[in-house]
Formats: sequence, structure tokens, C-alpha cells
Amino acid sequence: MRILAAILAAAGLPAAVCAYPEGAPWNHAGIEGGADCTACHFDQPVTAQSERIVVEGFPARYEAGAIYPVTIRLSEAGPVNGFQMAVSGSGEAGCFTPGDASTEAEGHAVRSVEPGQVWTINWHAPQSASGPLRVWIAVNLANGDASEFGDRIHVKQIDVDF
Repeated sequence: MRILAAILAAAGLPAAVCAYPEGAPWNHAGIEGGADCTACHFDQPVTAQSERIVVEGFPARYEAGAIYPVTIRLSEAGPVNGFQMAVSGSGEAGCFTPGDASTEAEGHAVRSVEPGQVWTINWHAPQSASGPLRVWIAVNLANGDASEFGDRIHVKQIDVDF
């Protein structure tokens, strides 16, 4: 076992190469075909439009300037779980604020900073209706070994009209 650890260390591949206890790097929600959790957790196929990701609180049609409490819930979870979410559209996409200390927000994106199975956030709709929006969610159902192997990535998109 020590030999394997020495080989991995020498190769520059420590076990925690993509482990981010403070939350995954920003811009990994899969927005517009961009990077998602598979950028680091790549050995399992991604589950698209996953039914394991339950999102409550986004309206079918948003009201300009309204604040919507949103809950992200995993119907099945791994030992360690995290998510990223972002909103995009042709104009202003609104912004997120954290619901509690388990999440942090940066403009139109939000992410978990503590493992869990349920997270609550707030989405502030754009101040003026700017057209339909798409919500992008990427979830890592991690096995807890602090490596990029064996984790299951689930993604989902939700369309919100104005």
C-alpha cells in the first residue's frame, strides 16, 4: 500500500486531487454545455435529467423582482453530496442568495459548501422580465473517498418562463 501511495504521489496524483471541502470550483453547473462535476469526477456516466434531483420553488412563470425560496433535495444520496446551480437566459437571469451556511452564492450561481441531501436557497428573479430562463443543476453523489473515482454525477435543467 505504501508503494502505491508513493507512486501516486510521485506521479502528482494524490488521492484528493479534486476534493474541495469548501465546495467545488465555480462554473461547474453544466451551463450552456460548459463544465459540470464530470470535469473532476469522470469515471462514471452522467445521469441527464435525473429524477433523483428534486427542485421545489422555481415557478413555471416568474414575476419580475420576486424572491423565490428554492429547495434542492436528493431522493437518493451518497455518503457525501454537493451541488452547483446556475441560471441563464438571453438577458438578466436574476441572482441567488444562500438560505443558510451550507450554501454560498455568486450572482446567478449558487453551490453547496457543506455536504448534505437538502439545501435551501433564494432566487431573486430579474427586476424586469427578460425572457425565458434555464436553470442548470449538477449534483455529485460522492462515495466519500476524496477522489475523482466512484462518484455519480446527476444533472438537470429546468425552464422558467416569464
